[in-house]
Amino acid sequence: MMWFNNLFRSLREDVRRFLYARARRHVLVIGDSHIRVFEHEYFLWTLPHIRFDIVYVPGATATGVSNSKSQTNSARIFDEAVAAHTGELVLVHLGEVDTAYTLWKKMERNGGDVEKPLARAVRNYCTFLGALAQRKKVLVLSACLPTLDDQATGGDEVAAIRESVKTSRKVRTELALRFNAEVAAYCEAHGIDFLSLDADVLSADGLLADKWINRKWPDHHYARGPFARLLAKKLVERFKAPGN
Repeated sequence: MMWFNNLFRSLREDVRRFLYARARRHVLVIGDSHIRVFEHEYFLWTLPHIRFDIVYVPGATATGVSNSKSQTNSARIFDEAVAAHTGELVLVHLGEVDTAYTLWKKMERNGGDVEKPLARAVRNYCTFLGALAQRKKVLVLSACLPTLDDQATGGDEVAAIRESVKTSRKVRTELALRFNAEVAAYCEAHGIDFLSLDADVLSADGLLADKWINRKWPDHHYARGPFARLLAKKLVERFKAPGN
């Protein structure tokens, strides 16, 4: 089976190189590790004329993206990527790290409630988006919703770290929805395109629907196949719209 997987990966990368060399449009995608979904082969089949250039910073946050001295150095990395890119469109995806983990850890460490850290995250992110929109056309993707259950155990290193957050997934999800709504409102007021996936991924109980949970291993990322298909479908519709 390993030989087949290696062959498939090799063929996929051959197809990617062939299509990217002939792409009519180059799109820069910046964000945290969730944007690695754009590596999925589904984008090659559904959007073969578009080259997605991915620049991700593990652990990048909405709070720190406008801070040149942030721990991840995401502000500098993204600024350099935007400056070097020749395409006119930048897709941005941040906020999951904040709403699922860092805002809650700050609250637990410093006391008080989550309102001030949330306001700061939204403010810093919107400051970044506003400045970016002066340089490029921008499409903001809504932050992913929490995937890890309460007291999740095992999984990757990030999952193990996030186990320390005591706040329930229901409450973390509600915060992520608020974050997305506030960023969307800013984008609408400032003429920045925003693509929300919240209605597509929520179940009736107000949590992320099971189909989006990564079942291979406890993981804070969406299941890559379903996520890729949803994003590709939404982007096909968006790119067909007038002016896009």
